[in-house]
Amino acid sequence: MDTSYLAKQVNSSISQLHGLFDEIGVPEHEREAREAELFAALSEALNSQVRLVSAEKKELIDEAKKIITTIRQMEASLEGGAPQRRGGDYQDDEEFKITYPLKRCVQGIREKHTQISRLHKERFEQVKKLAQALESYSSHLEPTFVQIALPPCGPNQPVPTTFDISNAYVERLDAEFTRVYDEYRRRIASVQALSDQIIQLWAELGTPQAQQDGTIVKYYRDAPEQLGLHREDIDRLQAKRDGLSEQKKSREKKLRDLKAAVEALWLKLGTDEGETKTFLNQNRGCGLRQINEFEDELSRLKELKRQNLHLFVEDARVKLQEMWDALYFSEDEMLEFMPAFSDVYSDALLEAHEREVARLEALREQRAPILALVDKHKSLIRDQNELAASSQDASRLMMRGQKGEKRDPGKLLREEKMRKRIAKELPKVAAELAKMLDKWEDEYARPFLVLGERYLDELEPHDAKKAGSLTSRSKTPAGLPPRPASTLALASATSTVKAPKAGGLIGRPQSATSRVPPRSMVKTPTATGQFAARKLPSQGKGGHEAGGGKATAGAGAGAGA
Repeated sequence: MDTSYLAKQVNSSISQLHGLFDEIGVPEHEREAREAELFAALSEALNSQVRLVSAEKKELIDEAKKIITTIRQMEASLEGGAPQRRGGDYQDDEEFKITYPLKRCVQGIREKHTQISRLHKERFEQVKKLAQALESYSSHLEPTFVQIALPPCGPNQPVPTTFDISNAYVERLDAEFTRVYDEYRRRIASVQALSDQIIQLWAELGTPQAQQDGTIVKYYRDAPEQLGLHREDIDRLQAKRDGLSEQKKSREKKLRDLKAAVEALWLKLGTDEGETKTFLNQNRGCGLRQINEFEDELSRLKELKRQNLHLFVEDARVKLQEMWDALYFSEDEMLEFMPAFSDVYSDALLEAHEREVARLEALREQRAPILALVDKHKSLIRDQNELAASSQDASRLMMRGQKGEKRDPGKLLREEKMRKRIAKELPKVAAELAKMLDKWEDEYARPFLVLGERYLDELEPHDAKKAGSLTSRSKTPAGLPPRPASTLALASATSTVKAPKAGGLIGRPQSATSRVPPRSMVKTPTATGQFAARKLPSQGKGGHEAGGGKATAGAGAGAGA
């Protein structure tokens, strides 16, 4: 059907209508009105059809534009750029130009959309899986931990065409996933380690199960993420671990102190070693039960100590005598510590002895270099005296021993070697000792005493007297020469200090005083020589040493002063 046929139909219908009007006898003005209504109806029908077709055209154009926009968005999403409208008009876009007929154009655009939509969906599914995996780990971390935008991954959410799923984004997403996963594993390891330490500390401390956190025990091994992986969760576990660790250290320190006190009392009381080992094996760890056991044992031992206090005091006095001997104390210096001669046994008396022993041990440690040289010097002097005494024995030249003794053919050779050794070592030792004594007396401004005598005064004259006897072998004299006064005094002082261990000097004050040698046998220091020249102040007023002052035995006099 074309327009000519339509015009013929309209003209034929109008002719028929006029004939009918004539036959009816419709007036002219009414005829014109009816014809006008007919033409208006025809015009409206035509216009309505035109509008309907125009709307259809517009829908096709809009659909084409929408598809083109979606295609551009998906292309930009795949390529990582922003969608652009070239020239602002679809007619200027050669790739997506809207042409007529519209249906053919729209069909072509739809095919293009289908292709790119498939690529976009495949890429988005890959991104979605990676994003979902990232979310599954990041959900256990802080909300702000993830530093990249994630696509919507809900089950019913449409695929967004504007979200960046380019290769560059996939690489960034993969790197972010690695970062999140590594942090997740690190925090998992931290939570497990902290939980292990907490449970271990609970076991070591003997914490009752009712006081333990059941959540930690339940999840720390198989599902540590249930304990929380946020920073505040880890800080909470660390605080709990640190608190238990401090509690363990405190208990260990207390147990060390208790164990030291108990073992010291075991040693003093002579407790059987098997019993002590059994007790220690049964009370390992740092739980409250072990602390209570050690406290009970200490209380028991203290009661035994109280009952046997005299044994502890006597043991301390034996150690005190050893210190006096090692420090070359004179008898007057020993008598300065009066508690050593008390018969009233008490805790205060024992404590005084233990403090004095500790002070003298520190003093011996401080003076160890000088005392070592004094010992060596005395040993050389003793060898020298023995050699001199041996040289007075005329029978040794006959190479024949006393009655009942075996011959010793190498004796003369040994004496000669000893004489050379003494001649070589004694001057060196004496010089080094004199140097150290000078330095000590300058530092502490008081004389260094050995057995009550200033050793520096005895050192030089004694060495000078013996120097001549070492240059040549002495002839056999008719009899033994008299002993020098200094030797007599030294031997006398030594005999009085080296008291027997059982009784010794320590005992009743009167018994100790009765063994003081007569003044005629003890060398009295004079104001001559180096000591007078130095005009050293009285002991205890210059310099400070271990033990300080004259609080207890020999604080300012003698080698142990």
